[in-house]
Amino acid sequence: EKVYTVYLHVNGGNELAQSVYTIKFGDAYTLPTPTRNSVDNDDIYTFTSWRIGSAKGSKVDTSGVWTYDSAEEEIHLYATWKNSSWTNNY
Repeated sequence: EKVYTVYLHVNGGNELAQSVYTIKFGDAYTLPTPTRNSVDNDDIYTFTSWRIGSAKGSKVDTSGVWTYDSAEEEIHLYATWKNSSWTNNY
């Protein structure tokens, strides 16, 4: 039975109430949806996904059945963000 310790890194977002989870392979899970405040009140950021290992890693759904198999017992997930304040005026 594989059990993983999953660490959530908000990557510029607001601190989470819980940032470490224990998840068994094949078990259902739900990860939080982080939020991010603007530094200068001009930028609006929208959470897009959790990613494995870095902001450019493989995407992990915020809920479902854990099927990511790893030789490592610790898995680090990083939040990715979209700057929603930019619009094209063409």
